[in-house]
Amino acid sequence: MEQNFYDMNDQQLLQEKIFLKVEIDRQKKKLEELNSLLSARFYNSARNDLQRQGKDFGTTTVFSDQEEKVKVSINKKVTWDQQALRDAFDSMDAEDARHYAKVTYSVEERKYTNAPPAIVEKLQSARTVEQGTVNIDLVQSEEA
Repeated sequence: MEQNFYDMNDQQLLQEKIFLKVEIDRQKKKLEELNSLLSARFYNSARNDLQRQGKDFGTTTVFSDQEEKVKVSINKKVTWDQQALRDAFDSMDAEDARHYAKVTYSVEERKYTNAPPAIVEKLQSARTVEQGTVNIDLVQSEEA
């Protein structure tokens, strides 16, 4: 029977974390292999079915060799040429450009921490720092 985490001492908790991380990585690899195999088996049928419907992307149902229904989703991934978008928005009516454009400003933390004081002073009021995730790991001691 599995031990309750609350009953474990610090060493046991940290060891359990290591074990779970290794197991998660192993399971992720298995899932990738499985997804790759399933894609090899069903992708072409699904793509052909979607094309018969006049679509390049979407969800369709195909059949396995055992006549089981299999739902296949072929999703799209869209990327935009940033300079071409800037040019397009610059050539639009300002109101239309504001409606369709999404502009996000950010500063890489590495650049901020290495910036000269005058730059830091200008950017500081726009910067909010919050706690991120907490990660606690066991440090393996080196025995001589």
